[in-house]
Amino acid sequence: MLISAHVISGSIWFGTALSMVVMVIHNLNTTNGDELDAINSVVKLLDDWIVIPAANTTLLTGALLCWLTVWGFFKFY
Repeated sequence: MLISAHVISGSIWFGTALSMVVMVIHNLNTTNGDELDAINSVVKLLDDWIVIPAANTTLLTGALLCWLTVWGFFKFY
């Protein structure tokens, strides 16, 4: 269960960050001010509401995996 939560939250984090990169690259070729503002607003919304919570969840589940399993924090390199 904990490993699944860790993998899912990491996948959400990576997928959202990748989609943000694609939107920002598309934003480089845009000259319309309204479209620039819309894309920047969506990127900020994704960052605030998906990327940050997914990163914190990944960090928390990773720390719990280290603490609660035999793998430990520094046992394996």
